[in-house]
Amino acid sequence: MTRYLVLKNGKFVRSRIPGRYAGNVTHRIFGRLTCASGLRLMHAENRVFFLTWEDAVAAGYRPCQKCHPERSDRYARRDGAWQLIAKTGG
Repeated sequence: MTRYLVLKNGKFVRSRIPGRYAGNVTHRIFGRLTCASGLRLMHAENRVFFLTWEDAVAAGYRPCQKCHPERSDRYARRDGAWQLIAKTGG
């Protein structure tokens, strides 16, 4: 079973899910797990995951200007990949 390293309340913890957001430690930007820019451009060694919007902002990251992540984003694992299933505003 895959375990993800996520930042929660200022500490790194192991999680079965990657969280709701992925961040780039080099640029201090976070976005959706499905962000095309993040998936295409971000190297694995520069990636960190956040369980919540608040965790990302508290760590000093700003929202991606391409995928516009929202607090209410929800994901499900479908066909072996994480997919955005709900975007209700936030």
